[in-house]
Amino acid sequence: MSVFEEACYLSNQRWIASFPAEFEAIEFSKQHEKRMRILFDKMRRDKYHRFTKRATIALIAAILIISMTITAFAIPASRDYIIHKFFDHSTYTAAEGEHNEVGEITIGYIPEGFEIIDQYKAENVAYYEYQNKQKDWYQVKKTSVGSTADFDTEKQKYESVTKNGIVYIIYIDNNSIGCIWNNVKYTYIITGNISKELILKIAYSVN
Repeated sequence: MSVFEEACYLSNQRWIASFPAEFEAIEFSKQHEKRMRILFDKMRRDKYHRFTKRATIALIAAILIISMTITAFAIPASRDYIIHKFFDHSTYTAAEGEHNEVGEITIGYIPEGFEIIDQYKAENVAYYEYQNKQKDWYQVKKTSVGSTADFDTEKQKYESVTKNGIVYIIYIDNNSIGCIWNNVKYTYIITGNISKELILKIAYSVN
């Protein structure tokens, strides 16, 4: 996605989000209704079938807005990916797109009692690790889309869960559970010795 396309996408998302949940009923004035009846009468007599320059410009603008809105809705939530299975592990690779510098990881849900104990940030990767007093732990990793991630499938098969157009790959790695997915711009990996339900709840909250 180019910078211009991404700007259009974000602009349309904000525009759509600004719509009110409900619209108030509009009551037109008697003068307005009278003028509209006169206009319709003239149109029925073939007096207003030509488009004026202003009407043409307005029509083109409306078509462009509708087209951009449709494009905003059509943009996928994640990229296609390929999983290659080997005898002792598998690899996950999302279709490579434009390079995006990896910044902070925004995590909306952190299970109660967990605190960050380690973190690392570089141009192409970000990594956070959390732990609670019972020594339960999980790690969240963010990389540029197109990066290849290895995960264990020697003894267990992976499964997939789809939510909001994103496919989350769930796997068991020795005594831990992992989850891999991408959101078009980045690939994310979560591993930990917590439950699959908690792993997914954290994954759904990552942005």
